[in-house]
Amino acid sequence: MVGYDVLVVGGGVVGTAVARELASSGKSVVLCEKEDDLLAGASSGNTGHLASNFYYRRPRALLEAEMAGKARRINQQWLDGQPAVPCIKRGMIYLAKGEEEEVELRNLLELGQLNKEDGLRKVSLAEVRIMEPFLCLDGVTAALFSPNEAVVDPWLLAMTHVYGMEVAGVKCYTGCEVLKIKKEEDVWSIVTRKGIFKATCVINCGGNYGDEVERLVSQESSFTVTPGKGEYVVFSTNSAGTIARPIVPVPNKQTAGLYVFETVYGHTVVGPTNIRQESKTDRHVSNSSIIALLNHLFSLYPNMRSAKPVGLYAGLRPATQHQDYCISIDLTRGWVTLGGIRSTGLTCSLAISQYIAEAMIPNYTPATLPTMPHPQVEGDMVRIGSKLYRPTHPLSRLGLLGAELPQQLQPLAKM
Repeated sequence: MVGYDVLVVGGGVVGTAVARELASSGKSVVLCEKEDDLLAGASSGNTGHLASNFYYRRPRALLEAEMAGKARRINQQWLDGQPAVPCIKRGMIYLAKGEEEEVELRNLLELGQLNKEDGLRKVSLAEVRIMEPFLCLDGVTAALFSPNEAVVDPWLLAMTHVYGMEVAGVKCYTGCEVLKIKKEEDVWSIVTRKGIFKATCVINCGGNYGDEVERLVSQESSFTVTPGKGEYVVFSTNSAGTIARPIVPVPNKQTAGLYVFETVYGHTVVGPTNIRQESKTDRHVSNSSIIALLNHLFSLYPNMRSAKPVGLYAGLRPATQHQDYCISIDLTRGWVTLGGIRSTGLTCSLAISQYIAEAMIPNYTPATLPTMPHPQVEGDMVRIGSKLYRPTHPLSRLGLLGAELPQQLQPLAKM
């Protein structure tokens, strides 16, 4: 039986990033994903916003803020090295309504200045009107412009890690749910639906199932995943050009705000909500959320009332009872946990992979991601390099394949 230096549980954006980075740095790595496709869990329902997270500070969430700060330094080079990934970088506008939200807006600006975020500035409403001529500013009293924000194809950007895994020689198994894990002397024995694997170190990147992976080796987990459902409404490309850059209200402790943005394929999107739920599989968009999302969109862009909706989708973020990431590294035991990586997973995936590799590899130097070839559509699959993949993100399936979204919206006149 072949043994590996590292076995990664979970083939989402974080798991594939970590596997790629470790293999590129000389480790023998195997990755086990329970679903039939990679990037099919939490990574398949995000916004596609490669964010600056300029207001994240260590007192808020120590590890997440550290990873967000590192991401701000390295993500532009990541994007620049991947011309096959569609990207729109026009910044983002935060809107405040009333004195209380203006205070929050000033706090955001101060946090961004502490983080030395270039170009972050307050903008007048007159300038906002020029930047976003179709935006209704009724009730808006102040605005903040963050230039270092990008909208990407979320699946293709994550696929740069998957392609990097292939180049680095990671052994990857899908439909390979982990069933049992036990330690035999200094080696882990991992029983899966596709056989038994041996590894010196196990890295738990189980996403929404990360707590269940922890309980395979211990009766208790230091965290419990209660997914946060993020719901979206998507409109056709007929409204393309209405929204030049993402628009979002001032974030608060409960939500990062409801975005209104245009995808790299020209579809207008509003979302996400943030609904905590027990189910790790329920992605149904509720009627109450649809109404709230549409009311928000129409309050900002009244002319969108005549736009054609093409459907709905939802993602499940692996939220826990902790505000911060749940990362632990025990190299003596040979166990690493990467839990509670919520909405910042895509943005921070490269930074997290380097953080883990630095902890595990003496004299570590970050690997260079290979340039991913341009995707080639073949039926309902996409060829990247020598392999065919099934796009898992609804926005990517819509943009690349013209595929229907997971849930359809009833005609607005009937709502």
